[in-house]
Amino acid sequence: MRTLGKAANHTKIAKKSFVLLCVLGAFVVVLLCQAPFAWRRFYVYPRTEAALAALGRQRAPAEPRADGLIDLRGIIHCHSDLSHDSMGTPGEIIAAGQRAGIDYLIMTDHFGWLTDADVIRRGLRGEHGGILFIVGAEMRDGVMPLFLDRPPDRYDPHEPLQGYVNDLRALGAVVFLDHPDDPRRRWDIQGWTGMEIYNLHADARKTNLALYSRLSEQFWSMDRYPLRVYYRIFREPHEYLALWDRFTTRRRVVGIAGNDAHQNNGARLVVRADGALLLTDTSGNPHKAPWLVLADPLSRHLARWRFGDLTPGRTLWRADADLYERTFRFVSTHLLASSRTESALRRALEEGHAYVAFDSLAAATGFDFALRQAGARRAIMGDEVAFGPQEVLEVRVPVEAVLRLVHGGHVIRRQTGRRLLFPVHSPGVYRIEAHLQVRGQLLPWIYSNPIYVR
Repeated sequence: MRTLGKAANHTKIAKKSFVLLCVLGAFVVVLLCQAPFAWRRFYVYPRTEAALAALGRQRAPAEPRADGLIDLRGIIHCHSDLSHDSMGTPGEIIAAGQRAGIDYLIMTDHFGWLTDADVIRRGLRGEHGGILFIVGAEMRDGVMPLFLDRPPDRYDPHEPLQGYVNDLRALGAVVFLDHPDDPRRRWDIQGWTGMEIYNLHADARKTNLALYSRLSEQFWSMDRYPLRVYYRIFREPHEYLALWDRFTTRRRVVGIAGNDAHQNNGARLVVRADGALLLTDTSGNPHKAPWLVLADPLSRHLARWRFGDLTPGRTLWRADADLYERTFRFVSTHLLASSRTESALRRALEEGHAYVAFDSLAAATGFDFALRQAGARRAIMGDEVAFGPQEVLEVRVPVEAVLRLVHGGHVIRRQTGRRLLFPVHSPGVYRIEAHLQVRGQLLPWIYSNPIYVR
């Protein structure tokens, strides 16, 4: 009997030891899987921030532009709760814009013509919290009209896309094409002014981080280093730039950044009308199925203990990755305008007096790209001029950068510094790319609109 009892005890001890080893093994596996995220949180991201701060301290003092234009940093392509896939309120957008320090914001809520006329009528317009708001819309087939004063009067769903664009232009809209990655995009239509040469939403979709990676980055770093996490998903838009270069050989095509801000990439726990708990996304789209439904009494009891009131419709918990402020800080479109008015911004955008900048790396205000002749300024970004003798392209940046002069889609000069001078010996389309050296990485910073020497 004693022998049997000892054997039973040994069996119990062996079982407990096995369970303990399994638990320890699982813990070690989790630690190893999470090690890269912890490494970025405590080593990579802090050192990148320190390097960018050191770069910012070398910034040259801002000088007034000789042409009297002012550099206005703003956001193009933003959605609110007027769209089907966003819950963002006007107050949230205004507050985020103030914290991000932007000068203007062009709203582009989803629009289905007469059924969504409120997108135009109720869209944020005019001065709010020190930010100039302008109304646009995101429409069918990637057509994105900006500066819309009123909705269209008619809609024929069978109308060819060209007629659709003509109607928008007759309303006074400036037509851009968004999402250049979309295979349905129609580039053969006439009358569009420009295109997105970068789109944050498309960038995130192409990167396609696994859910595990997204949740891990959210847990470790998103609150402390959100813009460094954003740069982890960043991919330089080589194919969009190449497409843009092909178009600009034939005519002026204005390049802008599409922030595509929705504040809908997150999770929330909501109380349903019948009292069940829903774990769902933050888009507010009623047609999307929830990820998880908790209708059992235990879940409700725990939720009441943790969150208190379980009033139907209440959001008990929410976590967002793409907060408006983060999206606004990450990338922007700078316009060189005569004043901060809607008419001046419209003129600057139509003429291509603009550049795209990832101000999350370093403030780009102060960047300048011009064509000079005998010391006098002849043209700036977006301008078209006839080829003449003794012309020189001049580039200035507020911090040291790797400057690339692109001519007809090809890099013809690469130089590190704050200034670049290049004698123009032949006509062509010239634009600038500026990259920053940050801890051994070459990070894209600025894409200028071209100067067209015809």
